[in-house]
Amino acid sequence: EGAALLLFSRGGGHLGARSNFQVEEASLTRTALILGSRWKENPRGFEIHAAESYAEPAFSACLERLKPWRLTVVPLRYRSRVWGFLMIEKRYRSNARFRQDYPFFTTIQTILAEEVANASYISDLRQLSRFNQKVLDNIHSGVITTDLEGHVIFWNHIALRMCPALSG
Repeated sequence: EGAALLLFSRGGGHLGARSNFQVEEASLTRTALILGSRWKENPRGFEIHAAESYAEPAFSACLERLKPWRLTVVPLRYRSRVWGFLMIEKRYRSNARFRQDYPFFTTIQTILAEEVANASYISDLRQLSRFNQKVLDNIHSGVITTDLEGHVIFWNHIALRMCPALSG
């Protein structure tokens, strides 16, 4: 019926929707608030579970759940870090029907967790690269780097002033 990708902010303090497909805004906001503040207290929080379990006395993973549910929470965990959640809106009357979808959910869980983590790592590398570039462009010394064969692969503006042949 619908799906949403909920990711933690860089500091990990806020959980917000990054993408949403046919999930009501009120349901999305409510689920993001519940997950953002309470998923760590769920002893089964790393397993695929129903968002409805947060309102119940005992948490249950979807594979064990006997009561019907509508919102399935798929934690996106990669290398011991939870990056966010995939929320699937689909009505299940019991876990018997869910068991048919379970292999798909676990596959999506693995792929999305790796992709989200990799995107974050790439973003961090880009920021580091921009920082390094600014540092090297603002120091008062010429800097030249080469690859293992001796080909120049980087120079800052001071090095270019010192050796104009670098640009040609």
